[in-house]
Amino acid sequence: MVARFYLATLLDLMLRERIGYMLVVPTLLNTINRIPGIEQRKFSHLKCMMVAAAPIADDTALEAYEIFGDAMYQGYGQTEVLPVAMMGPRQ
Repeated sequence: MVARFYLATLLDLMLRERIGYMLVVPTLLNTINRIPGIEQRKFSHLKCMMVAAAPIADDTALEAYEIFGDAMYQGYGQTEVLPVAMMGPRQ
């Protein structure tokens, strides 16, 4: 846990603390996707990155999958799907 969120230090924190699980909203994920050099970073310790709480654009999801691979899961909550549906990294 951190007292304040700073995008500039997020990736360093993820790598230094070997973060295995995290929850992000699509807006934050879109910002992470655009960090210069993000595609060269290796996040092998990341087991699950849950993306939820708002609609996500296809290009944001596809770019994030290229960066984070099979660790990325998308959650959808609606009354029609009792109440949450999950989409795994290969779907």
